[in-house]
Formats: sequence, structure tokens, C-alpha cells
Amino acid sequence: MTGPSQSALFSLTFLDVSQFAAEPLRTGVQRVLIKVIEHLPRDRIMPFRVFDETRVAILDPAIFEFAIRYFRQSQPAQRTLVAEAHGRSHHASQEELLIRMLAAQPMAILPAERFFALAERIINLEAFSNPVRSRLYTSCPPAHRGKIFHFVHDLLLFESPEVFPQLNWRYASDYVLLFEAYCAAGGFFVASEQLAARLAYRLNRPVTDMRVVHFGGDLAAAAPPLRSGTRRSVVVLGTIEPRKYPRMVVDALFRIAAYHPDVDCILIGKWGWVDAETRAHLEGVLASGRIKHHRDLTDADVTAMMQAADVGIYVSSNEGFGLPVIEFAALGVPVVTNAAVPSAALVRGEYAAVLDKVDLAALVTQVERLLAAGRPEQGYYQWRWVDCAREIFTWWGNAQPVRDTGIDVAACWQYCMRLIRELPADDSDIDAFRQVAALHIGADARFWREIGRDAKSQIEPARMHALVQAVSDIAAENRELIHWTDLLQARGALAELVQVLSLSNYLEALGRAYVAFLGRPLDVWAACQAVRMQSAGDLFGRLIELINSDEAARYLGARIAAALRHVVGDARDVIDICLSGHLDLCRLNECLGIKLPAVEDVFLAEDLVRAEVDWAERLLYFSAARPLSGDAMDLLLEVAAGVCRANGLHIAPDRSGIGPSADLILSYVEPVGA
Repeated sequence: MTGPSQSALFSLTFLDVSQFAAEPLRTGVQRVLIKVIEHLPRDRIMPFRVFDETRVAILDPAIFEFAIRYFRQSQPAQRTLVAEAHGRSHHASQEELLIRMLAAQPMAILPAERFFALAERIINLEAFSNPVRSRLYTSCPPAHRGKIFHFVHDLLLFESPEVFPQLNWRYASDYVLLFEAYCAAGGFFVASEQLAARLAYRLNRPVTDMRVVHFGGDLAAAAPPLRSGTRRSVVVLGTIEPRKYPRMVVDALFRIAAYHPDVDCILIGKWGWVDAETRAHLEGVLASGRIKHHRDLTDADVTAMMQAADVGIYVSSNEGFGLPVIEFAALGVPVVTNAAVPSAALVRGEYAAVLDKVDLAALVTQVERLLAAGRPEQGYYQWRWVDCAREIFTWWGNAQPVRDTGIDVAACWQYCMRLIRELPADDSDIDAFRQVAALHIGADARFWREIGRDAKSQIEPARMHALVQAVSDIAAENRELIHWTDLLQARGALAELVQVLSLSNYLEALGRAYVAFLGRPLDVWAACQAVRMQSAGDLFGRLIELINSDEAARYLGARIAAALRHVVGDARDVIDICLSGHLDLCRLNECLGIKLPAVEDVFLAEDLVRAEVDWAERLLYFSAARPLSGDAMDLLLEVAAGVCRANGLHIAPDRSGIGPSADLILSYVEPVGA
């Protein structure tokens, strides 16, 4: 295999989404990432994550859509709804689940050396300190470093570490590795001229390697501002942490609310690091009810509150940029900020109060002045995210501009995985598989149609050969990913499996399974088997035989059958435990990868079994503490939650149902972790 033959499949801008895929958190940096992605030409970009120090994982482009939905208006996962119904704590959205699943199911895994050599351009828009990720970028050969571009959001960790006292500085060496990774790049994006100059100095690079891009102030369209009569509002945006002057800001809001009964004072932000004394003071003021505190809002909710505001506040002693300032300005909301916030320089004027020094009196005075002046008729910050995305996508530093090959290369990557499913995967000879794949592609009209061409003849023979070779190479080298390729497509069949296992009549259950997985009625021999079944475990064993049969593969299709087999194979031990007449909670938690249960949970598990609560609902009750990881078990839990909600949930018995013998035992048992 030669390098140049693969260039057709790499004629894209590859976006590193490693941090977001691992931890979707709605941070300011992640918001910038998604806003840029939202306005990039989707057929010219491809997501990837760092798999390890020597490999990268190419992801399904669908992850972009779920990421955008995650920020705009996410929906709670079925697991979350079931957990809440049971009074358990579990917070996850459908979009987060899908993001993690797509990140865990790469379309291809490639050696980093080959990826760097063949990729047309590589952009990282995230901040990171992961040493594995740093080492991957540092390992890029010098000949290919000109393709790599990082967005540097700020230098606070290096220039002002005192604003992050909560960090464990034993890991400071990770940031040294980050600087080494930056040094192995061809250029950098920054949001201000000042940061460009500082970064050039820190990295000993010419300032021409820095590209200043203009952040957009436009937000996703929100509903028309909701106002209650003549009431007005003052909105503060930002994580509650020392550099945001939390005590002073909350005290200012309290005074404004007291002086102006017609003004709603709203604080939007999660609790960050603050000392115990400050937090106690803030909680005391918030408890008065004069200030409304909102946390964990979606972007749509935040936008609606910002859009309805009469004055916005965003102050900080040390800031990388200060995105809310320009967002308020773009919405036409007067804003109070301070000179230490870089974005303040972009909104100076009649409707922006920029403080040189932040103090309580100045905050209250400027808010009152802006309230009296009223809102402008239109926004006073004009840059949009589409402008930012265009600047990022078209700038290559000293390199050549982005080329449009006229081919939907993202569709080529998706075709690779479908090719793996449709061609025999048991041939251990990779070269033979590659040849078969190449012949298949050359004759497959669907492939040429999907990549944006009506006929093969429209592509030059040399480029056509290169494209065929590239797709067949990737397919051949990633055959081991076949079991990951269609997990999401198996949801319907998996839901049917959960339903069948919930039936107490084994004859009815097996009859339903035959129709669902084989497409035909139950035969006499199978009916006799069902009559002889003694337990749900016997039924499950028979269902495993069915879904692994050739007949099931023919009826369900190779894609869904393979995915269903994979999910059930991964979750077999967990399902067996939950179907048992005695729920071994310690073994269940071990299989789920969560901490050992409390003794009370063990007795509660027995109560749930005696109450004949469905096995899937028992599983969901005790798996609420399991974090999302994007694996097959996550898919099973989500599907099971949907089935349980559709069938109607049972409320778990409380501790009062545990008998006196159990209470006596509990009194002698030392709590776990004591």
C-alpha cells in the first residue's frame, strides 16, 4: 500500500473532538467548538479523537449533529426518567448518550504516523491537558507539522495560576507537555491581538503564525422575550468562582432587587471553586429569595433569559476572552463589564459600562444607569459565528488553501464500515480482503451515487483508482470494528428482547421471539421446549441460540444481527444476574463497574425480587450510579428504560418493607467503607 493512493480519502479538514466526546460539559470552550462546527461546511470536515499515543479514531460525522442538539435543547435520557421516577439520582441526556456511543464506536482506527502523513489538515479547537493527547501531537513528524492548527483560548493556567487554586498542581507537568504539543504545530487561532502577541512570545514563534479570528455574538434563536407585565430583569452569567467577584456581584444584585421591586435579579451559573466562608455567605443571600439562581440550563434557556434581560453583568479579575459580553451586546442588551475582560474592548460605547475597578457601588450605579437608559433598538456587536468559522476554515497560515475535491469524502468513510459488514469478514488474509473490497467498490453504483457522483465516468481514472484503493485499504485494516458498526441500528431488536424476557409465560415469550427474530411462528418442537423451561434463565439461553442462528441473520439482516449479538454478548452476565430468583447485587455491581452496594441495597434487591418487579426495572434501579461510557451496556440500559416506561413503572418498596430479621442482621453489619 502506498501513501499517495490514500490521499483521496483524506481530502478533508479533520477536527479533534477528543475532550468534548469524553466529557460534554457545556463549558465556554466547548461552546466555541460547537458554534464553529455548526457553521463549517459539513461535507468538508471529519471528526476524530485521540485513541492513544500512537493511534487516532475516525468518528461518524453524525456526532456533530448530536453535539449541536446537546447545546441547543437536549432531551433527558430514558435512564434519567426512570431513575427520577424511583427517586434515584441520574442526570444524562439522549444526546450525551449518543455522543459517547459514537465516540466509543470509531469508524476506523489509524496509526498516527499515517494519519499525519495523509490528512490534508488537522484542527484542534479545544483546550486540553491530557498527556496522551499531547504526546500524539508531539510525535507528528516535522514534515507534516504545517498541517496542524490549534485554537489557544487563553494562557491563564500559565500566566495566572493563582486563579485556579482548586487544581492539583502535581499534574503541572501535563501543561508542559501541552506546550510541547503546541510547538509541533503549523499555526494557531486566537481571539485577540493581545493574546496573539503573548502566544508568539511564549512559543518563540513569528506573529504571522497566529491568526486572530472574531468570535460570533449571535446565539441560537430563542422564543420572544417573556415579560411579566412591566417587570424588568438583570442577568449575571458565569461560573461562581473567585475571579468572577461572586460575593460582590451577589450583594449588588441583592441591593438592586431591594431598591427596585420591579426588577428580577437572575444569577446563571454553576458552583465552581469558592471558599467555605464565601459559599456560606452566597447561599445565605440566595436563600432570601430576592435573587433567582439557575444551574444546568440548556443554551436555549440561557438565551431566552439573556434575550429578555434589560441589563447584563459579566465581570472578572482575569479572563481569556469573556464570551457573554459580546453575546449580550449582539442581543442588544446593555452590559456592565470591566477592563480585565478582553471582550470589553469590542463593545465600548453608550450601552456598555466598562469598569476600571470593580466595586459594589460602581456595579449598582452602572446597572441603575443602564436600566434608566433602556435597551437600544438593535444589537451593537456585529460579528457572527459564520464569520468565525469562515476565518478558521479558510486560513492555512503559510500553507495552501483548502481544496474542494468535488467528492463527499465523509460519505466515503461511512461506506468503509458498510463495506466491512457486507463483505466476508472471516478471511484472515488482509491483502485478499483488500482486493475483494476494491473489486466490490468498482462495481457498486450505490457507492458512486452516495459520494456525490452520478456516474464513475465523471471522475478521472487515476482519481477513481486512488479512491477505490483508499476505501478498500481502510475497510481491510479495520475489520475488527465490525461488531461496533451498527449498535444504534439494533435498538428495535434489543427492545423486543427486553420485552420477551419480561413475559412470565415462556410459551408466549418464545412464540413472540420466533416472530421477532426469525420472522415465522413457533414450531411444535420449539413449543415443547418452552413447556419444559423451568426459569427465565432457560428462556434467555434459548433466545441467545436464536439470535446467533443463521436464520436470524438472514431475517434481521447481517448488520442488526451482528450488533444484537454483540450487545447481548457483552451484557449476558448482567442479564443472567437480573433474571435470577436471587439478585446477587455485589456481582451485579461488579459487572456494571460501580462501587459495592450498601447492605440496605442488598435487602432492597430481595424485596424487589419478591415483589416481582420486572428484571429490567430492577437493573435500572441499581444501575443509576453507573456513568455513561458509550458501551453496549449503555445501549441496553437506555433501551430497557424505554421499554419499562412504555409498560409502566413499579415504585420500588421502601425500607419499611424489610422484616425484623433483616433489621437485626443490619445492626451487626459494619457499613461498607467504615
